[in-house]
Amino acid sequence: MNITTSSSSRRLLGALLAAALAAAALPASVEASIALPIRNRLQWLENAGYCGEVSLQECALYYGTYVSQAYIRGLYDPSQQNDLVQLEEWAVVLPALGLKADVFPNETTPAPQYKAYAEWMKRHLEARHPVIVTCYLFEGRESADPVDHIMTASGWTGTSMNGYNDDDTFIINDHYRSPAAFALQARWLFDTRAMAENGTVYGISLQKEVNYGLAITGTTNRSAEARPVRVELDRIDEPNLIAPTPETPVDLAATVTVSGLTIGKSYVIYRYNDPARVPTKNYAAAPRDGATRFKASKTTQSFPASIRSDGVAVFRCLPVGK
Repeated sequence: MNITTSSSSRRLLGALLAAALAAAALPASVEASIALPIRNRLQWLENAGYCGEVSLQECALYYGTYVSQAYIRGLYDPSQQNDLVQLEEWAVVLPALGLKADVFPNETTPAPQYKAYAEWMKRHLEARHPVIVTCYLFEGRESADPVDHIMTASGWTGTSMNGYNDDDTFIINDHYRSPAAFALQARWLFDTRAMAENGTVYGISLQKEVNYGLAITGTTNRSAEARPVRVELDRIDEPNLIAPTPETPVDLAATVTVSGLTIGKSYVIYRYNDPARVPTKNYAAAPRDGATRFKASKTTQSFPASIRSDGVAVFRCLPVGK
């Protein structure tokens, strides 16, 4: 969003979030704790900010795909001028990248929605689905915009998975601070547009009356034999192609991790450099840009890969011949 683009804004937000992290003690008695392996990545700030794009980038990595921030925006706006915020834009981007989502039903949920929203977030995090959330920022409190910034909820800690609880603590990647996400209890996490309560202390709040968000629930794969794949990168940023002086793309060092393997069974990791080429079944018969065959010696194994920072790399893993 465009109110978060200045360096002074980033410093203020970072300081406020640091205070929030220090103040938000974890529950005294923990029943469950969920932490998805999703690192906080840094967004580009130009052209209204790439917070939506980097949120989706984080989720795509979790499901085995690297895609640059510019590539994501280019799917719905080749001019790179309009930020990813409208559902109509998400409806273009998600299927193009082979991802599925569940949208929070704000049109049918009675207001204030924050308790139902927190419960919806917990349900998806329990299912190991990352959740893309929207928020207000204190500096935007006089704005009429319903959203100031987009982030990724990657974890939760609390005393009960059932219903809303004030001590539910959510772990959120804000895309500004490096490298950590921040943690904040639900009692301090929500506020109205005026930011007159929690917002005055923490500088950032999820909406209290009407909420927006979507959980990324998986890929469009239709093969029951496909194994979960995750991609991790050696850095939390990428060369900025949209800066006044564009940075030069580089090769990113990646680690491709496959889980759910059967020891002694042979598998193939398929790579695709164009998401439009990724099949949803019968992978062995489909064209691809690379293939790595291996016999599983552990239930989870990792492999190195190199990915161009301005491009796309989609990885799928299946038994040989599938």
